[in-house]
Amino acid sequence: MNKSVSTSRRYVAMCSKTNFEGYRFKAFTLPERDPWAHPSQDATLDNTSSVASWFFLNRLDSVACIEGCITEEDFKNVVEMKPLFAEKGR
Repeated sequence: MNKSVSTSRRYVAMCSKTNFEGYRFKAFTLPERDPWAHPSQDATLDNTSSVASWFFLNRLDSVACIEGCITEEDFKNVVEMKPLFAEKGR
């Protein structure tokens, strides 16, 4: 995790539930510039999932416990898996 790039700058943060028994997912758009940065700073945000994780934790939800961020494109590309071998007689 934290090694992908979203073409749309849309990411999904994989957050632990408050009791740490499972996950909840929060989607967001990573802006091109940090809107909270001082005007004299270079506020450009690289479009990477590690920067998206930083942005989520520092600008959107500072109390979340996340595993990281996944591109929204990858998150939506879930493939249904089938057993490798069918049971005989069924």
